[in-house]
Amino acid sequence: MNKYGKPFKACPICGNKDIFLWKSKNHTYTKSLDETKFDIFKCRYCKSGFLSPPPSGEFIKMIYKYSGHALVQPISLMEVLKKEKEYPNTTIDAKRIVENADKLLPVDIKHRIALDIGSGYGFYTKCLRELGYQTYSVNPGKYENLVFEELNGYLPIAAFFEEVTFAENFSIIIMSQVLEHIVNPQETIKKINKIMVRNGVLAIAVPNFDSFSVKMFNTRDNSCLWVPEHVNFFTKKGLFSLLSSNGFEVIKIEYITRIPYYSLSNRLKVKKIFSRKLLNWGVKIIQIPFCSFFNRIGWSLYINIYAQKKYEI
Repeated sequence: MNKYGKPFKACPICGNKDIFLWKSKNHTYTKSLDETKFDIFKCRYCKSGFLSPPPSGEFIKMIYKYSGHALVQPISLMEVLKKEKEYPNTTIDAKRIVENADKLLPVDIKHRIALDIGSGYGFYTKCLRELGYQTYSVNPGKYENLVFEELNGYLPIAAFFEEVTFAENFSIIIMSQVLEHIVNPQETIKKINKIMVRNGVLAIAVPNFDSFSVKMFNTRDNSCLWVPEHVNFFTKKGLFSLLSSNGFEVIKIEYITRIPYYSLSNRLKVKKIFSRKLLNWGVKIIQIPFCSFFNRIGWSLYINIYAQKKYEI
């Protein structure tokens, strides 16, 4: 099996040809698989990064079975909600992103149909439905989709976004923690442009290549630089360039930093419920000023960006 696709001659995010090898990162998926090196290139114009050559489609599907990105066995909605109760993550993100997108949608757009790309367990779709949107959702994960069905009452389209043809035109499209997995983001944003109403709102959430984690830990960072599942590493400038070149105008940007406060109790293997809750609470409080500081200077772990479609491409 060929592990790699064709190397890039230009930045896949902004199209600039002034690119250079930034770092290489080795990654081993399981003891049964060989270590593989991935070259991370960087664009001198938009400062974004990308894997070149990227992993082949066949290879990326194979490693998802081992990497933990895709579920390989069933999980119940109750288990998912239990995890969210201990560390509200996706539920908080879903509420923030969906409510912001709804507020940014011009009031004269009566067309309330939304698309959730990479819908996962379905929390974003649930928020959209609660605001009165007719929803379409697309997600390739079999077991995620079963949880989605429990939460929303219907199954999403079981496929990758690139494989689906849509007859609808959407007023809101949500793409959270998805774009960094897509080898050709230009083609994806072009397709989104074609299925959106004019002045519709596109909401994107991605890891931040300018984060303090990447700056401090370099290739030891596994949040943004999770290779090879993440094939693109976005900066604010890269996102602006990608969106503006495909008919969108950025109207809002958020910097988000939230560190899982159960990490320390997990590392210390704290089992007692009271002790675990107390330690988690302490970590949660202590991290607030640090997270706020990194958000203010643009070194956040994540970037949420909202853009309106201004013209057809």
